[in-house]
Amino acid sequence: MHLKTILRQWLSTHPEAKRAFLLLFRFLSPLLKVINLRAILGYFWFIRDWIKFNRLGGQARLLNGYPCVMDKTAMTTFDPQYFYQAIWGFNKILSSKVTQHVDVGSEINFVGMLSVVTHVTFVDIRPVNIQLKNFSCQEGSILSLPYGSDTIKSLSCMHVIEHIGLGRYGDPLDPSGSVKACRELERVVAVEGVLYITVPIYDGLESKIKVHFNGFRSFGIQEVISFFPTLTLCSFSMVNGNRDFIQDVDPKKATVVMDSFSDSALGLFEFTKLALE
Repeated sequence: MHLKTILRQWLSTHPEAKRAFLLLFRFLSPLLKVINLRAILGYFWFIRDWIKFNRLGGQARLLNGYPCVMDKTAMTTFDPQYFYQAIWGFNKILSSKVTQHVDVGSEINFVGMLSVVTHVTFVDIRPVNIQLKNFSCQEGSILSLPYGSDTIKSLSCMHVIEHIGLGRYGDPLDPSGSVKACRELERVVAVEGVLYITVPIYDGLESKIKVHFNGFRSFGIQEVISFFPTLTLCSFSMVNGNRDFIQDVDPKKATVVMDSFSDSALGLFEFTKLALE
């Protein structure tokens, strides 16, 4: 059995050991990215393959080399949270047939693909210079969006809210940053408009924010719903810590499964603002 599999199984039955392991990994991971043993070994493989290639008749000069030493993997790797949230969000917005959509700070490749099916305005504190027919960029903060109240018919904000106020991206420190971001998104959604958000969620019934400083926060499912008191939840899906994508589940019955090496799963929430009776 693979060592990683053995460790994963052992950690799944020893929660305190898992917590200590993840703490150590999180604190050392920035250093491990600089001192990467697999990358160092990759350079030996690079030289070995370069010599073999030339012996086979190749014409590869070392001065023209372009070492790619991290790509020999048994399987294609991907980030399941970002991968599945993009599919979920794209399908929702495509099905809605809106002609105008606003996104706040989501992953830029997702936003670019959206411009194929609708006009997209991308709002971020860090403007991006992209030239696309159906794409425009608006500099702005999620804490003070450049829109009036009840004006946006279609709005998304994916894997963003959990970072606000932690200073990771140069933003001001604010313990209430996530809650304030939710209030601002709620404010600008139009009546009968739709808000698509994704945030890290955790297992258990406790209802409080977990701060993984300064990376992100994670939330209880019902807690996220409570952050948008004037909105109604239309649908809920999630990407579990074990990489399972579960669509359209009852949030009150959802079982959040955590992988031994993960801190959180991902909740995908679709809200609407109903007209007052």
